Amino acid sequence: MRVGNVKEIVFSKDPKQMNWLREDFPYAEVKCPPEFSAEVQNEKNGDVLTTKIVVSYNGAHPYFTNAGSIGVSFPLQDRYTDSVTCRDYRCHAHVFCGENTSYIMALRMGGAAPHMGMVLTKGSLSAYSVERDLKLQSNDRGCFWLHPSAQEFAPGDTMKLEWKVFPHQGREDFREKLRAFSQVILVDAEQYVIYPGETSKVTIEPVFQAENVTVNGTSLEKTENGVYEYLFENEKTGEYVLSICADEVKTTCRLLVQERPETLAAKRCAFIVDHQQYHGKIKELQGAYLPYDNEEKILVCTPENDFNAGRERTGMGVLIARALQQNLLKDREKAEQSLREYHAFYLRELVNAATGLVCNCSGKDNSYFRLYNYPWAVTFFLECWKLWGEKENLTVYDNLGDFFRTGLTSITSVSVNSGNDKLQTYFSYANTTGRGILNENKLSKHNINLRETAVLFNSRLKLDGNVNVMKQTVKNKPVSGGFYMNPLVGLYRFPRGEDLAYYKDNYERYDQDRKLNTQNWHTFTEDFEQNPYWIQNRIQSKDARIRLLLSLSANLKVTDWLTLQARGNLDYSADKLRQKFYASTATALCGMNGRYIEMDYQETQMYGDVMAMVKKQLNDFILDVAIGGSINDRITNSTRIDSKNASLKYANVFNLANIVMSSSASIDQKIDAHYQLQSVFATAQIGYKEGVFLDLTARNDWSSTLAYTKYEKKGFFYPSVGVSFLPDKWVKMPEWVSFSKLRGAYSIVGNGVPPFITYPVSYVTAGGEILASDAAPFAEMKPEMTHSVELGIEWKFLQHRLGLNLTYYRTDTYEQFFKLPALAGDKYAYRYVNAGDIRNQGWEITLDATPVLTPDFTWKTSLNFSANKNKIVELHEELKEFVYGPTSFSSSYAMKLVKGGSIGDIYGKAFIRDEEGHIVYGTDGDYKGLPLVEGDGNTVKVGNANPVFMLGWNHSFSYKGFSLYFLLDWRYGGEVLSQTQAEMDLYGVSKATAQARDKGYVSLEGRQISDVKGFYKNVVGGRAGVTEYYMYDATNLRLREVSLSYSFPRKWVQKTNCLKDLQLSFVARNLCFLYKKAPFDPDLVLSTGNDNQGIEVFGMPTTRSLGFTLTCEF
Repeated sequence: MRVGNVKEIVFSKDPKQMNWLREDFPYAEVKCPPEFSAEVQNEKNGDVLTTKIVVSYNGAHPYFTNAGSIGVSFPLQDRYTDSVTCRDYRCHAHVFCGENTSYIMALRMGGAAPHMGMVLTKGSLSAYSVERDLKLQSNDRGCFWLHPSAQEFAPGDTMKLEWKVFPHQGREDFREKLRAFSQVILVDAEQYVIYPGETSKVTIEPVFQAENVTVNGTSLEKTENGVYEYLFENEKTGEYVLSICADEVKTTCRLLVQERPETLAAKRCAFIVDHQQYHGKIKELQGAYLPYDNEEKILVCTPENDFNAGRERTGMGVLIARALQQNLLKDREKAEQSLREYHAFYLRELVNAATGLVCNCSGKDNSYFRLYNYPWAVTFFLECWKLWGEKENLTVYDNLGDFFRTGLTSITSVSVNSGNDKLQTYFSYANTTGRGILNENKLSKHNINLRETAVLFNSRLKLDGNVNVMKQTVKNKPVSGGFYMNPLVGLYRFPRGEDLAYYKDNYERYDQDRKLNTQNWHTFTEDFEQNPYWIQNRIQSKDARIRLLLSLSANLKVTDWLTLQARGNLDYSADKLRQKFYASTATALCGMNGRYIEMDYQETQMYGDVMAMVKKQLNDFILDVAIGGSINDRITNSTRIDSKNASLKYANVFNLANIVMSSSASIDQKIDAHYQLQSVFATAQIGYKEGVFLDLTARNDWSSTLAYTKYEKKGFFYPSVGVSFLPDKWVKMPEWVSFSKLRGAYSIVGNGVPPFITYPVSYVTAGGEILASDAAPFAEMKPEMTHSVELGIEWKFLQHRLGLNLTYYRTDTYEQFFKLPALAGDKYAYRYVNAGDIRNQGWEITLDATPVLTPDFTWKTSLNFSANKNKIVELHEELKEFVYGPTSFSSSYAMKLVKGGSIGDIYGKAFIRDEEGHIVYGTDGDYKGLPLVEGDGNTVKVGNANPVFMLGWNHSFSYKGFSLYFLLDWRYGGEVLSQTQAEMDLYGVSKATAQARDKGYVSLEGRQISDVKGFYKNVVGGRAGVTEYYMYDATNLRLREVSLSYSFPRKWVQKTNCLKDLQLSFVARNLCFLYKKAPFDPDLVLSTGNDNQGIEVFGMPTTRSLGFTLTCEF
């Protein structure tokens, strides 16, 4: 329906019937030069108003317009009168004039829908301006004038504009309605304001099907998400306009590169001090900060407008106070004097100290009252108090940085090889020395390797022998985590603001009574808190290891189809540990006179197998069969003597003779502990036309740990079957398919049990006491069996430059052994049973590609994805849960197996919640106002440590002699527990507790808890606190490794007359996190196995390593 002049826009479903147009300005009035004429037509269809404008040029010569030559009025109702009127009958407007994509989103000030929107449907707008009556001050926002884009007019030319006005429900609804208009390009910038050198990703989404999208003339490709992306970056400050085109439709995106906030703040403060403080003749304005007319270059201080000098002007004083606090200003003395003058003005002219009244104008005039005078004044005086209030000058001590040092590892190796096609010899020697990030931690390692290979009797007999000898010594190896013997416990608990250097230089003091040095620490050295420097210097250890590896293999080709093979390996290791705890170490760790541990461990493992291998082709069939047997034999001898709390006869004398050998000491000895596994096996692969393969295996094992059971003689049998199919051998594939393979397999794998389960034995302890077995013999013990199904595909494309390998697997492990309480009447306390079904299923996907392959430049990339889901399908009928982690109630977590759950489930304590999930709080007693806790004994599941998936993405680039490699690791999902954070909160030395003390409350799910000490000390903090509170998302993305190497040109190297090849490499590992939710490294856990998985307890800091390698070939 065509309508005349529009004086109001009112939507039919608006209960307030708000008119979105001002009454004192006309709607859609066109202002243009006299050579132009305009015609305006309005049509209404329900609540949608369509405005059409035709501007005609009537001149005789060409005419160039700019962005302000022509204007069309759009008077929105945005005047501020009073709060009641504004809430329902006034609006805020966002006006965007971006060429063909232009719109207005107007929102009612009170937030209630419907709101108003306008979208340009024809023509182009490039700017807008505001016409206002300056006498009405800032409460009158004025009238918007929309300006068409500049263009050239020839005589008789016309320009057409058309837009639609409609109701909408809010920002999201308005954005969705934009998609209905044909000349809209949706543009979003990651950041519209950035600093020099930073980047901002701009996302561009035409609502129509566009053939070509450009930004400043550069064509873009559509992403997988169906949008276009442009990365903006600039080093220079200023405003930048991106010109965006989608086919014929144009729009813009404006971005600002500005100096950093601290730089801007410093410049702004200097300008305020130099230009905006009054020092004139008007007494009541002396020292005031006032507006500044940038055109006239004068202060604005007219009595009717600017004698207030308070209100938002106070922000200038707040800014200078904060800049002074942060030492941002060059002329600090001048700025501080200026601020003191303004502070005096504020007290003299605006504040009534007796009543607390904050006035609007100088002279304590409050006739123009505004509530926001108060928050401005409070903020200003608070910042001044922070700057000038009484403070103690505390020195900042880097206790952690001083405790750790930069670790260093040096590896020097040399290798020599020589020989011919019959006999080859290889020899290498490597020396490794290192120091850890903790003082006194050192490593020394030597490795010698000799290998000899021979080919005899016309290549029918191949012999291969290898000898490897390794000797390693580690001094003062640090613990990986935990509370005991860990220097980080005392280090992290140490009070902030105190200098640890005193306790570094004085970690011990002379005890006159005992006539020896004892530990010196600021607090009682309880069960695990000690001076970290005492641990470093007075708990000493030395680990020594010697390892010998011998291997020999012989391969005899009897006929063209029969080969015999025999292999033998010897692995001998000897470990020795000596550890000293000096007297006055925490009593939980040693006796009064100290503690001494000496351990010797020797293990000899021998492996041998013989096989007969047949490979024969019968027409289209290929048969590959192997039959053999093997034996794995292990003999262990070990002795571990530990004085423990039995102590030493004489303080700090560390030898075996000085140990007080009572039942409090410990002696553990194994003499020729013998384990043996004997096996026979057979494998067969049958191939047909090199396109179908059937794989069969069968194996029978006899394990010595299954003695006294029926499996002692018959052993346990497990087979497997697999099929693989190569479609490209049967069907002609397109040229771009290089290789294809489908595969599937089903297997059963058997496993023995630990020794002495089927027939437990008793032990003689230190002092001659007998420790009897608490579990009954288990003659019915069965071997553990794992059933696996695997399906996979493998494809190669484009001459093997693109590859996909996908695998699905499922494994079920049955007949695991559990320790249960004995039945009534048994003489043993416990019994063993076979039970359970633990299932793992998941996907493994590898994508590899070579995007660029030229003679000089190569780029290879590989993406590895893995996802595993674990489930406890079944436990024993008498076993509701199986605890395999810590069981003490003093720990805030337990690792449990529960039917329907998963390995890695973490149980602990949690907040009590009502039916709606809100935390329940105490109403009386010591816990009044504090959250209530459930799960005593760690009965509530609070998380699982396993990730949802793991992703690794590596790239390698090579250009002539240069090679660059980097690896990104992404772990998504899983939860980890930090007991470090819980302990630090308990002792009040964490950042969280400091902030809570400063604020006077703790925020917990939207509620403020004023009893800060009670919350951390009695509820959540410490080993027995609330586990739920310290669970963190383990999701993280890290730059795992970067390496750069250069191989010098051989023609350069060979000119030295002594070198054949020379390569220099730099490598950096664990460089940084690109994304991390947890406040610590989620990999920093006590164990990566099942026990203590996902638990962080004072773990050593994650290290970043940088190194280089120089390789010379002579």
